[in-house]
Amino acid sequence: MSKPVIFISHISEEVRLAVIFEQHMAADFLNLIEVFVFSDTEIISAGKNWLTSIDTALRNACIELILCSKASIKRPWINFEDGAGWMSGIPVVPVCQTELRPRDLPMPFSVLQALEATQESSLRQIYKLIAKKFESEMPDADFPKIIEEVQSFEGAYAGQLKEMIKDDTNRKDIISKRIKEYLEARKPECRTMERIANRSGVLESEAQELLVQDSAIEFDKGRAGKLITRIKSRQQTQPGDSKLVQLAKKIFTSCSPYNLAIRSLV
Repeated sequence: MSKPVIFISHISEEVRLAVIFEQHMAADFLNLIEVFVFSDTEIISAGKNWLTSIDTALRNACIELILCSKASIKRPWINFEDGAGWMSGIPVVPVCQTELRPRDLPMPFSVLQALEATQESSLRQIYKLIAKKFESEMPDADFPKIIEEVQSFEGAYAGQLKEMIKDDTNRKDIISKRIKEYLEARKPECRTMERIANRSGVLESEAQELLVQDSAIEFDKGRAGKLITRIKSRQQTQPGDSKLVQLAKKIFTSCSPYNLAIRSLV
């Protein structure tokens, strides 16, 4: 009979935290469960297709833990693994760490029951969930010891995380400028989000996330229902228009059903 699999989703910079949980869980449950950590060389042998290994582990997992920090929740791969776990119908538990709290989680993580890595009550809930899935008694774990190791990781990681967030902000500023220049050069024509993303070297979701924050951008549906966007026409507010006319145009543009639908996603 195969061992129950606990899948820990994390970014490479936070592998040490994943290993802390892996080691304690495996030992506390007497190695009767398999804790899958992506960088674990004992699970993914040399030359083996790592994507296949992850897919197999997710399919076999009975619980998925997502290590959530201010950096990891913005990574597409973490969102992919979150979605894969949710689609498979297993419990998906965001575990907040390094100054991130459950109330700060964005969608889709915010709809899940999130826990905190340095709270004993949270760790007990995780262990109870594992024990329930394994149909066993909850082990007598040393939760204070786990918390101490997690806090040690957080103390060492905080500085690196701050730089990562700063770099991510700078990167987004550069990408936003690149997208805006691309659209400026093609006014008043619309461009599909797919083309904008390809020209900017980012995912469509990221390009859309950046554009919806810009009030100078408008959205619509193009052929085949594809999302298209452009910089708002200057004809919408002309210098000669009265303040009342300018206000009316602004309300009409911002309140179009599709624009409202897009903005509601932010």
